[in-house]
Amino acid sequence: MRRMRLSVKLPLLIVVTAVIVVCTVVLVSFFLTRDSLMNIELEEQTISVNMYASAISFYLDEARSILETTAEQKEIADFVSVETINPELHGVPTDKAMTQRNTAISILKNSDAFDYVELLKPDGTIYLLEPYDLQINAMSGSRASADWYKQLMSSGNTVISNLHISNATRQPVVTIATPISNSDGQLVGIWAGGLSLDTLSKIGLTGSQTGTPKRYGYVTDSRGLIIAHQANPTYVLEQTDFSSTPPVQAALTGQQGTMQYISPIDGEESLAAYMPLTDTGWTVVYVVPTEVAFALLYRLMLNTAILGILAVIVMSLGGWAIARQVTKPIEQLREAAITIGTGDLRQRIKVTAGDEIGPLAREFNRMAVSLSSKEAQLRDYATQLEQKVEERTRELHESEDELRETVADLERSNADLERFAYVASHDLQEPLRMISSYTQLLAKRYQGKLDADADDFIGYAVDGAKRMQQLINDLLAYSRVGTRGKLFTPTDCETVFDTAVANLDISIKENKAKVTHDPLPTVMADEGQLVQLFQNLIGNGIKFHGRKPPRVHVSAEQKEKEWVFSVKDNGIGIDPQYFDRVFIIFQRLHRAEYPGTGIGLAIAKRIVHRHGGRIWIESQPGKGSTLYFTIPLKGE
Repeated sequence: MRRMRLSVKLPLLIVVTAVIVVCTVVLVSFFLTRDSLMNIELEEQTISVNMYASAISFYLDEARSILETTAEQKEIADFVSVETINPELHGVPTDKAMTQRNTAISILKNSDAFDYVELLKPDGTIYLLEPYDLQINAMSGSRASADWYKQLMSSGNTVISNLHISNATRQPVVTIATPISNSDGQLVGIWAGGLSLDTLSKIGLTGSQTGTPKRYGYVTDSRGLIIAHQANPTYVLEQTDFSSTPPVQAALTGQQGTMQYISPIDGEESLAAYMPLTDTGWTVVYVVPTEVAFALLYRLMLNTAILGILAVIVMSLGGWAIARQVTKPIEQLREAAITIGTGDLRQRIKVTAGDEIGPLAREFNRMAVSLSSKEAQLRDYATQLEQKVEERTRELHESEDELRETVADLERSNADLERFAYVASHDLQEPLRMISSYTQLLAKRYQGKLDADADDFIGYAVDGAKRMQQLINDLLAYSRVGTRGKLFTPTDCETVFDTAVANLDISIKENKAKVTHDPLPTVMADEGQLVQLFQNLIGNGIKFHGRKPPRVHVSAEQKEKEWVFSVKDNGIGIDPQYFDRVFIIFQRLHRAEYPGTGIGLAIAKRIVHRHGGRIWIESQPGKGSTLYFTIPLKGE
């Protein structure tokens, strides 16, 4: 990932972000919409189950009303009392009773509520059974053992049975039975009807619900056996037990409500509303499969996913275009920096962007123009200086007076050169500060937002600006040694040592260095420059250390007319062939491993020479180094 180009990484990042956003929106929308649809569906299911329960109750009330109405007619009671089918006749029913009996049988027979009707004696034996073709198998039977018969005889009221196998049809049936009493209130017979479960299963179905309905209701008895099922009536014939389904379990305990569940019967996930029919002990459930309830949601999510894919494609193209806008000027800036680093100051950047990169490019070009102009001036001045030196050298052979004049001119030229270096360095500060500001602003705004290469490029620019600024400051310090020095005064080197060590406190702590010294003398010196001298030499001892923590020791010894100071360290050491080179300005032996500008020892040498002393080094690679410098005794 780190090696991937920014032009690829940025579009990829945008695509990943877009995918995450789209997926998040789709998922959040899905769950919110699903919850909303579920609430709506459950409310509709509640309405539907109430309507379905009302239709079932109306159907039962109608069937019960037909039986009870016929049972309450006096002629029917009289007819039953005569026992017309008994071989030993006790009496003859009246014509009105026969007519009423035939009318009642016709009503019951032609009603959609019943598959068959029975007229029973009080002991449970059968007077008659309609339709007639059922009598062959059932007329000689008795209903005295049936649960509903026992319940009717116990309560004396109309009863509705659970699902059972009919003796008349040998099929599952629900029986509704009502007592027939004479004028004295004596039980003389029983009307019983086999409820039409096929009609019961079709209650609530409309003409549009052909085949298996997508939304359906079903009814169970008090044991959980299916009495009616709109979607699959075969459950009734098979006497399927629904008592294990959650909505039936809840309704059988007298609860009413809604739920989402997975049916143990068919394994289908559904939404259901349920309620008990309190007068029968039955339960009524209305169901919609979740795939039907959420069909609109699934279509909506499919359309949303298609739009999300199109959005990702559009954002990918946009990301590629943005990446080109960002990476192209950065690449140009990098190439220009490399070219200028090789010494070609003619390089310019063609960037017209209105963001931070545009001003940075313009300041870069301005710096290149300034550097090119200063280089030309220095070159011309150096040429003129060389010509003057040649002229003065020839004139030195002619006379001593001309030699002194030449020396004076050289001193003035040197002073002018120092002043020029100061002015040139000072003039470079303004564009450099501008470059440093914009590079730091670019780093702050885009750090971590682009790829690692872009961060590295910006880091290089920031680091280069800082190094150039440090180089200019060091040049200023170097030029000021001879021009900004103070008068020599008695200077306590112990105090100078303490000040230098305090200035190096951060470096000493970071490198876990130990800096010690022997008793140090008081000398005639420029205190500020002597602090700078100690600081540079001790700092070098700390910086160029090996694997061991740095150790630096400062001592001084009086010899004849001068003090000989030594700064000894346990660092990496220097090959003797480079002893002279280390004191030359901009000469660095370790460019990659250790930071710096290569001016520190050059400044140290100039300070020592200003004080009339000498400076040299003794060292071996890997065995540390010792820097020596001398300062004349007081008054010498």
